[in-house]
Amino acid sequence: RRTAVAANGGAASDDDDAEHDAATGAGDDQYAGLVEEALSDVDSEEIRAYLLTPAEVRLRSQLWHTLNKEYLEEQKGKHDADEQARRQGKIPRKKHKRRRTQAATAAEATHDALTRTSAKVDYKVLQSLFDDDAT
Repeated sequence: RRTAVAANGGAASDDDDAEHDAATGAGDDQYAGLVEEALSDVDSEEIRAYLLTPAEVRLRSQLWHTLNKEYLEEQKGKHDADEQARRQGKIPRKKHKRRRTQAATAAEATHDALTRTSAKVDYKVLQSLFDDDAT
């Protein structure tokens, strides 16, 4: 039996297909007609060429884990450090992304962008550029 490989590297199952159909309304006659039309020029042999056998899935998984071993070890180390901190009662703070406010004018947007990227900007000259445009 051959299984399709999902985008995340796992094998897709019939249950996944049923859930997808229920969630997206893919069981509709209109959708079925579109799929049938889109696949009308694809023969079964070509489709089989894209599907992986369970042995191929295992091989690709092993290859991925081998290639990404350093990353996986790094993530495991981070997870272990967090667990140890929790056990000791030290809860690590989560990093929050800074929210950016929208600038009301082009001058504000330029000022904000340059403030983040350069410390060598003469803001008086920059302001005069926009003051000249306003008059």
